[in-house]
Amino acid sequence: MFQGVGAARAGVSSRLLIHPKTVTMTRTEADRSTTRRRFGADGNVRGAVGERRVGSGPQPMPVRTRCPRCETVLNVPSGAEGRKLKCPRCTTTFRVGDPGASARSSLPGEDTASPVSSPSVDSVPVRRPPIDDEDLPVVSGDLREQFDLPLLREDDDDRPAPRRGSDPGRGPSSGGVPVAPGGPSPYAEADAAGLIEDDEPVRPRRLAGAEARATSRRCSCGGVVPVGMSICPRCGLDQETGTRDTEFDLLEVQAPPPRAPAPPFGVMVVGTCSALVGAGLAIAAVVLYVVKDEAPYRWGFLLLGAVSAFGVFAAVRLLRHRSARLLILALLLGGLIDVASMIVLPILVPPPYEPPPPTVSPTGEFVPPPIPSLTERINWDQVTLGIVILGVAAAVAIYLTSPQVRRYSQGR
Repeated sequence: MFQGVGAARAGVSSRLLIHPKTVTMTRTEADRSTTRRRFGADGNVRGAVGERRVGSGPQPMPVRTRCPRCETVLNVPSGAEGRKLKCPRCTTTFRVGDPGASARSSLPGEDTASPVSSPSVDSVPVRRPPIDDEDLPVVSGDLREQFDLPLLREDDDDRPAPRRGSDPGRGPSSGGVPVAPGGPSPYAEADAAGLIEDDEPVRPRRLAGAEARATSRRCSCGGVVPVGMSICPRCGLDQETGTRDTEFDLLEVQAPPPRAPAPPFGVMVVGTCSALVGAGLAIAAVVLYVVKDEAPYRWGFLLLGAVSAFGVFAAVRLLRHRSARLLILALLLGGLIDVASMIVLPILVPPPYEPPPPTVSPTGEFVPPPIPSLTERINWDQVTLGIVILGVAAAVAIYLTSPQVRRYSQGR
């Protein structure tokens, strides 16, 4: 009798079927009295009668949470409260511990466990969930394997525990929960450890080689590297090696500088006339200086010739280099010479008066000639010509300061 009981203990292992509402324990009648497990109110295994206790304290149990959308129960490792979780069934992202994500505890207890006798383990039928709880997944197998807990058998102590977030027997994912022919699949409850999202940002992989040349890039100098090239056409920097290609600049075709626009018509007329008048005055001043060698104011002709030559240079610079300042300065100097020689000197220094010889009257008396006044001796024709020349010079200077000439000068 005792030998039969020992054989039953050695050959028949206990099997535990878990359901969210009911827990069914099946084993032989001989093992019931010696291997009955007791579960506390907190869901932890207290121990087994006649077996050794594994570990020095209670094993940590995972937390069960429920998807707020499809109400699928998920297992979450302890300490994952407040972290993001993605449901494998409806891909809804939520946080563990939020309102609506808590699930009813389905851990086994003494009030729900009931021993059932069975002749053998293989002949135990799989219990179907009630019709109203078809959406709740059912796990078949050992409870410790689902929660990554250490087994209580000595022959399984050396077996390595599965890695976190991996399921060695999990089949290919098809977007839904697979169902086995004999009942619900053991993969109905997802491994929540691998679904917890990490808040750390993922750095994008740096493209190199042909992948980088497949799209246009922006160089550090601000230029755009075209598709299929790695050298910046603006600065010659190689985007792959980081070196600057000095020979690349030699291949560039230097575009000719844009031609300067033609000067406005008014500027062309003023510059041409100023150059011609200045050249004529310079030649006349030199001739008068040579001819009138006895004149008291010969130095004035040299000054007029120098200012006229400077006016020719200023007019050419206006037409070629777009600068009107020198021509304005030449007109100012010419105006001063005009005022001094054509207006002031004829008035202050009138020409000397030579009285005519006395006339004899019919009675035989000598009649003295009349003496003209100072105003009558002034050459008003010369003064008028000087005023006209001064007005023309002032008008040209005012035109050179107009907005049209200013825009032409600033466009160089």
